[in-house]
Amino acid sequence: MVFYFTGTGNSLYVAKRIEKDPVSIPQVMQGAAMEFTGDSIGIVTPIYGHEVPGMVREFLKKAHFHTSYFYMILTYGNRHGGAAELAEKLCEECGIRVQYINLVLMADNWLPSFDMEEQKRLDKKEEQQIEGILQDLRERKEKIAQVTQEDRAAHREFLSHMERMPADAWQHLLRITDACPERAVQLTIPEKNPKARYRNPNISLQEIIKANHQILND
Repeated sequence: MVFYFTGTGNSLYVAKRIEKDPVSIPQVMQGAAMEFTGDSIGIVTPIYGHEVPGMVREFLKKAHFHTSYFYMILTYGNRHGGAAELAEKLCEECGIRVQYINLVLMADNWLPSFDMEEQKRLDKKEEQQIEGILQDLRERKEKIAQVTQEDRAAHREFLSHMERMPADAWQHLLRITDACPERAVQLTIPEKNPKARYRNPNISLQEIIKANHQILND
């Protein structure tokens, strides 16, 4: 059983490599039953600011997992800032005993800092990383990805930067234009390449839309 959260398709692609039909976290959050049982249960998610997205955090807090092998795969694009250690701490706070946490370095889609056209051309050896993780999961290895003091320092630097920003800064980051169906969502801050956008080439736009579509209960 594999649950995932995705924005550009990177984490969905990794989740599909692990299991043919992974489960969307945004969709499962709409259900009443939050008890899950499986021989193994995994979470595949990107990291934002070195930590899992808010919805993934909420899912981990609300759900009850019954398994002897719980794992997390975290996708990131530049530096992970000790994400594995932060995810392990989150699991502990949620009462989850996690056996395995690893990371996959993929295209970085933070538009203010990276040109998506350049990111598409980079070879980050994603397949090699994923194959290694798949082998670990088959062998049910128990490990948490190594975290260095440099990683921890990067996260402290990020937190310090966030403390200097207005509390509602993220709410004003996006603006919507009439350029539909392409590049309708723009940033309110300068982008490295305003004409470029990224989607994992192995994942269709329809899959991403479906993964994040939520049917609200009346």
